[in-house]
Amino acid sequence: MSGLKSTHFESSAGLRFGIVTQVDGSRPQVKVYFEDLEMESHWLHVPQDGTAENRTYKMLYRKGTQVAVLLDPYGEEGVVLGAIYSDVDPPPVTDPAKWHKTFEDGTVIEYDTKTHELKADVKGSADIKTTGATQLEAQSVTVKAMTVNVEASVSTTISAPMIELDGLLVKTPSLLVSGMVQFAPPLPPTP
Repeated sequence: MSGLKSTHFESSAGLRFGIVTQVDGSRPQVKVYFEDLEMESHWLHVPQDGTAENRTYKMLYRKGTQVAVLLDPYGEEGVVLGAIYSDVDPPPVTDPAKWHKTFEDGTVIEYDTKTHELKADVKGSADIKTTGATQLEAQSVTVKAMTVNVEASVSTTISAPMIELDGLLVKTPSLLVSGMVQFAPPLPPTP
């Protein structure tokens, strides 16, 4: 079609709403059924936040997801603009101050701009790795777990005006102390 000018109809695109019927995660693309046209689309691209050097991969829409689609006039080419909530499939939150993501396994990540609170409820494990230094700064930190392992190849430093260890000391190969060490006397046995 080089050298020919397209008509307004040929160059215009249309907004359509439909239901995802097929998913191809390798490309990533989906097919969409348009009830008003009684037609299933060709494979449509699902736009990503970045490709090339800065790549992202958004989880594809599942079958049955209602989506908005931008189609060429012939219904042959197009892109999915996004998913649409409905009465059958309502949003998980309704507060405009919140960014929220619920995954199919029940994992939830949410940020509230009013309360400045970030929540992550992960239904599995979390793994964070850095090649540089990592710093955590907070008013207070509470760690609750069945076991906690801290491992350092050179040294570990704990610095605080007061350090409390509440529990049995199970194993220590050697103990080097500079300064005063006091041990509280054992409590008398209860009758």
